[in-house]
Amino acid sequence: MQWRRHNSGPIGIDVGAQRVRAVQLGERAGGWAVTAAGSEALPAGAGRDPAALRSAVGKLLGAHPFTGKNVAVALPSQALQIKNLRLPRMPDEELFAAGEFEARERFQDLADAMLRVVPAGLAGRAGDEQCEIIVLAARRDAVEAHLNLFTGMGLTVTALEPGPQAFFRPYTRFLERAADAEKANAFVDVGARGSCIMIARGSDLAFLKMCPVGGETFDRAVAEALNVPRDQAAGLRRRVLAADGAADPQAEAVQAAVGPAVDQLGKEVGLCLRYYAVTFRGERPEQLTAGGSEMAYSGISERLAAATQLSVRVGDALRGVTADGVFTAEEMARGLPEWTVAIGLALGGRQRAGKELQVA
Repeated sequence: MQWRRHNSGPIGIDVGAQRVRAVQLGERAGGWAVTAAGSEALPAGAGRDPAALRSAVGKLLGAHPFTGKNVAVALPSQALQIKNLRLPRMPDEELFAAGEFEARERFQDLADAMLRVVPAGLAGRAGDEQCEIIVLAARRDAVEAHLNLFTGMGLTVTALEPGPQAFFRPYTRFLERAADAEKANAFVDVGARGSCIMIARGSDLAFLKMCPVGGETFDRAVAEALNVPRDQAAGLRRRVLAADGAADPQAEAVQAAVGPAVDQLGKEVGLCLRYYAVTFRGERPEQLTAGGSEMAYSGISERLAAATQLSVRVGDALRGVTADGVFTAEEMARGLPEWTVAIGLALGGRQRAGKELQVA
């Protein structure tokens, strides 16, 4: 699905594990500007409570100058499955249908799922290449429940898509030059429940993998190291990392506890890079672009860089977009990593990769 080009686009709504974030963009003088943005904390356990989620979304939309009823939303990460398949070489227009058929045939749990097929490129030995595809799938009941969350509020869902594609979209705007067509770029979305590792060739996604290491992993590590309850560990970790450890007597202990978990994430990134290089015989990315809610905290980038031996930068999802009066200069300078998915959703309709999940 795509939204029509009005002065204001749809409201991109990212429902995370701990907060709901929403962003709306408008066309301004040939470019784009953030016209409204806001976030609302979710009470503990709200992820399984539709009434609590609906209340949080309602408060958020009512507290900021959003316009219209059109929204673009991402599927919850826990509802998403990712499968990789290889098929004989064929045109892309045939690949979508063939990929969907093969996925349903090979994986019984996808028989009644909603699917999106993303061509990843040619894989295998020279002269014997096959088409590798990424199949993104979600159970029909999970999709319908997520849609009902918003339609039950009188909102119109104009786009529903997997979070990884929404995360990647803000960066595709700067990867479409001919010189970038075969260049490999690595990305990681570090969220509360886990992370998603992505590798792109130019502006096309070529690899996706979900990894269970995320903010909740960090919280468990701190809780075990300091022998404190999980909720106390979560608050302590966020306070220490948000302040960059300044004048906090527990900063060193927190950093030491979180470090091995970040190293594990770095190891997973390294394995993904190796798979990509072998599968597609492509160059290894030289830089890792990181975003997600956990990248708003200090120390993660440096530890990831050491673990992956890559240059790690916090992505700037609003590069080239003005946000005067909505985000401060300081917020813009640090890249707003926790807003990446919401921004990608708000940008939706301009670039789309793969066959759409059918939501109607």
